[in-house]
Amino acid sequence: PALAAEVVRLRADNAEWEAARDAYYASEQRLAREAERMRAELAARPTRAEAYRQVADELALMQSVEPDHRHAAGLYSAE
Repeated sequence: PALAAEVVRLRADNAEWEAARDAYYASEQRLAREAERMRAELAARPTRAEAYRQVADELALMQSVEPDHRHAAGLYSAE
């Protein structure tokens, strides 16, 4: 009877350890997926230099399309 009780206790301990191990691996996999998602999100963002270049391009485009109101207001002399 003592041996049978010890076997039951060891099996319960083993099941508890297996459940803890499975939870650990599941958590590890979730963290790996989250890290990969964050890496992909960061890779999709423009670098600082690219962002500045985009802003400069947009400003240049706006300046080339909009009329120069300074000339219309007579702030510059026609030479």
